[in-house]
Amino acid sequence: GKIIGGGFPLSVIAGKADIMAHFDAAKVGKDKSLMQIGTLSGNPVASVAGLKTMEILRRPGQYER
Repeated sequence: GKIIGGGFPLSVIAGKADIMAHFDAAKVGKDKSLMQIGTLSGNPVASVAGLKTMEILRRPGQYER
């Protein structure tokens, strides 16, 4: 949703490490790797917004507000 991108168009894929490893060919090999692409993949503004949002959400007490 919208919260991860701070209002910018951004989405996140999350999962267990052994499953997420399939998005990294260096970890599982080219034959077992998966590619994830999308319209806004790699959008620099949305990426920075997402990183900043994650930084804010990791602050102590953030969820207590």
